[in-house]
Amino acid sequence: MVKPKKKQIIAAAVLVVVLAVSAYDAYRCVVDQAILASVEINPICAWLIKLDAGRVAILIGVKTFGTGVVAAFIASCIALKKWVWTWAGIVALVLTQAMVMACYGMFGA
Repeated sequence: MVKPKKKQIIAAAVLVVVLAVSAYDAYRCVVDQAILASVEINPICAWLIKLDAGRVAILIGVKTFGTGVVAAFIASCIALKKWVWTWAGIVALVLTQAMVMACYGMFGA
């Protein structure tokens, strides 16, 4: 068995934290479903909520799919030791999730 390197462990740990933030975001979408359409600032998210008659099922599905695709890409890059692509994907996810958490901080959720 090959022992994981420090880069692999750090990348995997960061990916787990990003996925945890994504799960929290999905949870907040469900909890805040009654008001989300009126406070959502992302026009794509607002459109998905409107498309689903004020519910968040489509929104959560699309978010989960997108996050899953990027997470699978990152996991593949970690396994293949493609570090430039690994960190590019992680940085993109971390920045996106940081903005999500900043919005929760601004709006007191």
